[in-house]
Amino acid sequence: MKTVSCLLCFTVMLMGVVALTGCGGNGNANAQNDSGDSDTETDTNTGSDTDTDTDTDTDTDTDTDTDTDTDTDTDTDTDTDTDTDTDTDTDTDTDTDTDTDTDTDTDTDTDTDTDTDTDTDTDTDTDTGTEKAATDEYCDQTVDLNGNGIADCKETLVVNGQFSSNIDGWEPTSELVIEYSSDDANENTQSGSLLTSLNARSNGSLVNYTMQCVPINDSSHSFWVQYYIPPNQEGDQFPGIRLTYYTDPDCTEGIGFDQASIVYNISDVIEGSWETFSLQNRMDPPGAASLLLFLSNVEHDSFSPGVVQYDNVLLIEDGEPCPGEDAGIDINEDSIADCQQNLLTNGQFKWFAFPWQPDPQASAWAHDDVGDRHSLQVTYYRFFESEIEFSGVTQCVPASEDEMYSLYSQAYIIDATEDVGASISLQFFGDGDCQEALDDGMHQTATSLETDSWIMHQLSDIVPPAGTLSAQVRLNTHVLVNYSNTSKVTYHANALLIAK
Repeated sequence: MKTVSCLLCFTVMLMGVVALTGCGGNGNANAQNDSGDSDTETDTNTGSDTDTDTDTDTDTDTDTDTDTDTDTDTDTDTDTDTDTDTDTDTDTDTDTDTDTDTDTDTDTDTDTDTDTDTDTDTDTDTDTGTEKAATDEYCDQTVDLNGNGIADCKETLVVNGQFSSNIDGWEPTSELVIEYSSDDANENTQSGSLLTSLNARSNGSLVNYTMQCVPINDSSHSFWVQYYIPPNQEGDQFPGIRLTYYTDPDCTEGIGFDQASIVYNISDVIEGSWETFSLQNRMDPPGAASLLLFLSNVEHDSFSPGVVQYDNVLLIEDGEPCPGEDAGIDINEDSIADCQQNLLTNGQFKWFAFPWQPDPQASAWAHDDVGDRHSLQVTYYRFFESEIEFSGVTQCVPASEDEMYSLYSQAYIIDATEDVGASISLQFFGDGDCQEALDDGMHQTATSLETDSWIMHQLSDIVPPAGTLSAQVRLNTHVLVNYSNTSKVTYHANALLIAK
């Protein structure tokens, strides 16, 4: 209840017009029940509002406390005590927030709005460490094969690469048996591995795979996997990896099985120990939209098929300025990385031959173990005597008569090879597909014969003939003696074509 002093004379407008006049009354007026003060607080506060209103306010508190706590708490506490507590507690409680709304309105109006509106939003978003990977049933966050501080299961493009509880997502070839094993590479009891074994078969060498198709962007990728060969098994097995690229996201439309594949058979293994294999910064073939990843079980001249196990398959997209290529290579020494100015695709031959096209009498395979660098093995097959002195691989690129061109490449011949040489050539064409050769459009280096060392081949500042629309680069293997039924090999590295 609030009292009205006789020394105060005023007029209050409430809900339309209500005039209340007090002037010169005696002390009995102070005991009047102020019925105009609707301090009834219709608190529908579904949350046990402990409103301890100790208001010793000597003012005409028009407390229109429309505390319609539909938890739209419009606590319009119009307390004319400078506390315009327009507590628009718009608590439209569809929120799941542990809203123990202790609205401690420090309003001497001890409005301890203990809104036990215990909006128990036990945010079950409570990130308990058992996180699942997008691609894995269980995510072992301790595995980080590439050492980048990110759990492999959080970044791998492979489905079920940790084989946490099954081998879903992997398909074997007909000769291969695959099954789940509780033996984990990191001894994690919540995870396992993929066990592969060959069906019994006759003597001979055989490679079989389990595989998975992975959609990718045409850029550069790195790959890691752990493998295990049990000790003292009868079969002579070793692991292997194959990556084959396709132009559609479903691994059906191939770029070329031989020209766009990376193959590694890991014959130097330690039995009884989990080992790690990696392929890093591989540039994808142009137009690649998917990659078929093969995990191999390779039988080597054995009657008894054996076991190969795999775990923790990691495939990630790289983020480098020269995806998949070595930005430190500058064979023309102009202080610009070759990979940043090369008109040729895959001039460093990292992991595959595509898009270089072999002649009908030639083949090409990428190597990384000849003469300390990545190279392209170019083989010329002579099945009959021929006047054709050389054969090799080619690549066609757009060109213009308004530019000057320089071509560089390195060649290597193994010492044991006889009657073989290497060269490079550049030819210009009047169409965009290197079909209509132009006169005076052919330029070729001399044939190098040196062995066991990398020899630089170079054609500098070549001016194309008028009408040039394309240019063909050729890397050649020469057979120096005209005889049949032979094959000769040269290796080529760091092919670079630039325009000025």
